[in-house]
Amino acid sequence: MECYALNDKIYKSLSSCQFEAGTDEYNALKSFMSKHISGALCELYDFLETHDIHHFPKKKQDQLIKKQIQHWNNLMLHSDFLHLQKESFRIGKAHDRNNISTEIYLLGYNKVISHLQRKIFEEDFKDTSLPKKLLNHITNRILVDISLSLSSYVSEREKNSLYFYEISKISSCNHDFKKAISDVLSLTVKRIEMQGICFYGLQSDKFLKSLDTIHIGDDPLADPSSLACREKIIKDFCLENQGTKNENQKFSVLTRKNFPKNSKKLDSLFNKIERYILVPVKIEEELVGVVEIFSLKRKKEEGVVPYKTIEMFSSQLSIILERLHLFINQEKFIESLHNSAFYDSLTGLANRNLFIDRLKQNLKKLSRIDISRSSIIFLDVDDFKNINDKYGHTMGDETLKIIAKSISACVRQIDTVARFGGDEFVILLDSVENEGEAYEIAERILKNCCRTLYINDTKIKNSVSIGLLMLENNDDIEDSILYKADKAMYQAKKLGKGQICVFDSEFVEKINSEIKMLSDLENAIQSNEIEMYYQPIIDVESGCIAYFEALCRWHHPEIGYIPPSTFINLAETSDLILDLGKKCFEIALRDMARLRRAYPTYPGAIFSINMSVKQFHNDKNFQAIKKLIQSRSSSPSSIKIEVTENLLLDSTDHTFEKFTALKEMGVEVLIDDFGTGYSSLSYLNKFSFDYLKIDKSFIDTMNVDEKNLELIRAIIALSNSQNIGIIAEGIETKEQLETLYEMGCYLIQGYYFSKPLPFSEALLLIEKEVSHKKVFKSLQHNIFSIRA
Repeated sequence: MECYALNDKIYKSLSSCQFEAGTDEYNALKSFMSKHISGALCELYDFLETHDIHHFPKKKQDQLIKKQIQHWNNLMLHSDFLHLQKESFRIGKAHDRNNISTEIYLLGYNKVISHLQRKIFEEDFKDTSLPKKLLNHITNRILVDISLSLSSYVSEREKNSLYFYEISKISSCNHDFKKAISDVLSLTVKRIEMQGICFYGLQSDKFLKSLDTIHIGDDPLADPSSLACREKIIKDFCLENQGTKNENQKFSVLTRKNFPKNSKKLDSLFNKIERYILVPVKIEEELVGVVEIFSLKRKKEEGVVPYKTIEMFSSQLSIILERLHLFINQEKFIESLHNSAFYDSLTGLANRNLFIDRLKQNLKKLSRIDISRSSIIFLDVDDFKNINDKYGHTMGDETLKIIAKSISACVRQIDTVARFGGDEFVILLDSVENEGEAYEIAERILKNCCRTLYINDTKIKNSVSIGLLMLENNDDIEDSILYKADKAMYQAKKLGKGQICVFDSEFVEKINSEIKMLSDLENAIQSNEIEMYYQPIIDVESGCIAYFEALCRWHHPEIGYIPPSTFINLAETSDLILDLGKKCFEIALRDMARLRRAYPTYPGAIFSINMSVKQFHNDKNFQAIKKLIQSRSSSPSSIKIEVTENLLLDSTDHTFEKFTALKEMGVEVLIDDFGTGYSSLSYLNKFSFDYLKIDKSFIDTMNVDEKNLELIRAIIALSNSQNIGIIAEGIETKEQLETLYEMGCYLIQGYYFSKPLPFSEALLLIEKEVSHKKVFKSLQHNIFSIRA
């Protein structure tokens, strides 16, 4: 216990007001104190309790009252000033540690003086001068006690402030989290004057699975005989505190006097320690740690538990752990961002971004080192669509994972294996001696992938096609390199699948022709050579135009008309499809505005525009098209967007978010060429498509191929059951029209009614319908086209 030298003023005050033992004053004071001091102190602690003093239980009050009665009897009747000073300091510390403010402290003592003053004047003293003498003596001694207690109180506050400053500095500045916890534990065990402290970090959702244990000072419970008892106490404490809010967290204080009886294990535990405190450490409502504090030193009198200091300690420890939690989450977030930017989430292989970066580095190396050569292997899974259709999307994913592992097992550490999306894999073989070595690696990959796979007791026969390209030291355009490797792979498929095709001079002329066409197409987009034609979709029940499909056309200034299947498929092999698709939307929306100005009430003023899978998945392009629709269309509901089933092949939550964004704008979405791509009933339910469009390939043979006819019937039944509209495209004969009508398909598109028309001719068709009410007669009149 710390002692402070009495200053002269207090010493003189005590000396000047003192009764000699045996005198009338002394005896009167002794009698008065025995009758009234207990009541005065009870009034003091009742007052403190009414002012919401935390952690000040009734039992502790009774102990303090008993000790303070003894202290004040000594204070009033004796002159051992050093002892009185120590007792005053001890009581001041007790009040501070029980969170009693200075104002409440002084008001409480004022209550005591008023109580004793009242009782003095109620006494019947024979000597009328005694009340005044006793009052002066008692008041003087109480004020001295207050002064000494407050000295200790202020000293404790200063120590707490310094302690709080030190642990706050540690918790906010130290990035070595284990050292920060250790430093806070060291400061705390010194501040609360105990001998040992131990922190247990608890792993989230795994009870008492220690992440880390940090111990400071003595550990009397480390021997095996105490471990089981210790673990039980901690486990019970965790159960009590798990899930409670921070403000409701409880400390557990066990001493030799209050631990559960009839327990030999606990008895043996507390034979070693004086006091054992458990403190919960939480982040929000989750228990993330437990702190043990123990005292080995036996004392005649049990000290006050320093709740206030422990609360500060628990709070700062929570801050350190929360910073650690945020730091770990930040590291994980940065790692996940890096992985999503450079690695494929399904297979863990490099993605296109990382592969292109490695390829660029390799090309730089090739330009510097003549003797080194590299190679590109472009691999595609044969008939992967059939695996998805037959066994489901999950089985398809498992197949891709196995293929990824099979490829990785065949290459070297210096090589890069990437998944480009879907069922395409690309491998960069670094530093091969010649084409023969590259071909050997390609053969190993082919053999390892072309085999029967067993997935969840399902037997899947798998094969792949490979294109092989040797890099030259003058290659410098990565898109051109991948384009060549891709072409070699498709040539392997044409050879019968499960083959390897090496890109050589035979490809050069064709490749150069395609590269020139891509360049010309890029110029065509910029110089407005691209046009939009419009083919009507007819409601055969009414004979009216339901809407128009906008179709892209290109008249090359030298070659002339180029079929859409040629230049659109070519654009799909590069990012040029993004610019082409955006251009188509711009022209179609411009023509839509012109149509609505000419015929503001015309119900068929609706355009359906195609969007490629690349356009849909490219965030920048998708947002640009959304803005075009919002800014250039007075009514987004007059726009329909056609996508193919391949959009669903790599669908993610992000795909669904984009789909939902279009629907919320009022745009209807159609599946084009239904039945030729990836079909799944679960995706039809999830994406809520507005229409299915039956592909022309089924229509062409439906009247001669019974299987195709039944397939069309099933598609129409499916659309009706899902409340999805159905459209048939490619209708060229009356027989086809009547068959579809009988099966319940009433929206028809095809040359039987009209070929795709330039915008000016589409306007003439609309004018004719508006004038004659109908351009096409309904089926009740044996539908036929009214030609101009």
